[in-house]
Amino acid sequence: MSGQRVVVTQLGARRHYAVPLAFQERGALQRLYTDIYAGSGIVSRCLRLVSGLLPLKSVRRLSGRGQSGLSRARVRSFPWFGAKYKWKTSRARDHEEMIEAWLWGGKAFCQLVNRIGFDSASTIYAYSSAALETFVAAKEAGLRCVLDHASAPLLSESRLVQDESKRLAGWAPVPELAEQSHEYHERQARECQLADVVVCGSGFVRSMIDTEWNAGGKCEVVPLATGTTLSPRTKVANRNGKLRVLFVGDDMIRKGIGDFVEALRQVGRVNYEARVVGSVSLSPFGCEQVEAVAELIGPVPRSEMHGQYEWADVCVLPSISDTFGLVVLEALAHGVPVITTVNTGASDIINEGDEGFVVPIHSPTLIGSRIAQLCDNRDQLAAMSDRAAELAGQLSQSAYASRLNQVIAPLDN
Repeated sequence: MSGQRVVVTQLGARRHYAVPLAFQERGALQRLYTDIYAGSGIVSRCLRLVSGLLPLKSVRRLSGRGQSGLSRARVRSFPWFGAKYKWKTSRARDHEEMIEAWLWGGKAFCQLVNRIGFDSASTIYAYSSAALETFVAAKEAGLRCVLDHASAPLLSESRLVQDESKRLAGWAPVPELAEQSHEYHERQARECQLADVVVCGSGFVRSMIDTEWNAGGKCEVVPLATGTTLSPRTKVANRNGKLRVLFVGDDMIRKGIGDFVEALRQVGRVNYEARVVGSVSLSPFGCEQVEAVAELIGPVPRSEMHGQYEWADVCVLPSISDTFGLVVLEALAHGVPVITTVNTGASDIINEGDEGFVVPIHSPTLIGSRIAQLCDNRDQLAAMSDRAAELAGQLSQSAYASRLNQVIAPLDN
């Protein structure tokens, strides 16, 4: 990749800065533009001071934005814009206002990046919905554009969630399609048109993009890494007692909570213990359905999730739409086998029956049978746990960097 000089434009701490790290590792990173970066300096000191004085989870998360392995000299941040963007998203009262905030943030961020320019970059790497104006300027300057499509197309995913909400009548309000969704969708489509390469976290996202925009030929799948903060470990197998089953997900309808509950009903509570971790966006009726089969824990800070994975014997994530379920990686890194769906991208990394099981969406009976199988066969559970940790070790930041650079390298030619 000797000829590449890459500028990364990134709103937020996506994947703990795995992309700029990947390019820096190969000597290709010219600049990271981002909103709030607390790695060092006055921004870091202010955020850490505030986080020590105020019990605000959002402030504590912002104070952790930084990556010790990333050269601070390569980072240019826009903290005042970042604060305003955070304020807008936190004030959004519904999905429509949230999309308005996303649209404002993406456009404003691109304008800030364009105002400073691209130095001597040869390639711009940007993320979906925060790339359009920067790609237009980059193309005018003769630069190559790489789009990281960090999620499925908005309208495609919204339809899936609407259908799932209708199927689980009474569990949660059926989300209406916000008027701004079409503007957001068109923005995503235009970014795909301008991109030379579209990086997808999974084959599932690539298929969604191809279905929506016939752009699959541009897409390259780069499965995510376990990250620099996780050290894969083996786990002492639970050979006696009830199987401990864990569900993790904030957007519970999209994450397949209905199929999780139905699967556990079929297994029978005498055989397992279960926990549901994540922000609860369900109705009282929906909560009752969950609590009939599992303990509803609620949100747990990422820094404290280690204890949940240490408790679990198996993690179940029956998502109907997930770019790439980071929960899958986190579970594997803790030696926890995973039962999940093809719509999480897990089939890109998991070998069926080795580190977990991958099933079609809406397959509670099959999920239940897999849970029962592990209940009855603890030797298999122990072997899968060992292989889960082994697989997580192969999904390192270094392996991610190598794959990402292989995808971008042909742009030199």
